[in-house]
Amino acid sequence: MLGFGLGAVLRSSAGAVAVLFGVLFVPTLLVALLPSSWQGTIGPYLPMNAGDAIYTGRPEAHMLWPWAGFGVFCLYGIALVARLLAG
Repeated sequence: MLGFGLGAVLRSSAGAVAVLFGVLFVPTLLVALLPSSWQGTIGPYLPMNAGDAIYTGRPEAHMLWPWAGFGVFCLYGIALVARLLAG
């Protein structure tokens, strides 16, 4: 859904793939530069970490539960599709 939303907004498959990898990996790297108290607060809600929570059987202390991770990841996709429909 996230990739579909990006592809529809950008109207370019190559651009969508590049932006998708940027959206998944860059915020995770940037949050690693923040203080550890912020990492624990912001980190679980990043797209990559929310996606990781979906397939993790036993979530760790710094992760969301699987259904919560699924919900957060779906919200990112819904936001992109809503952006497409808005104009």
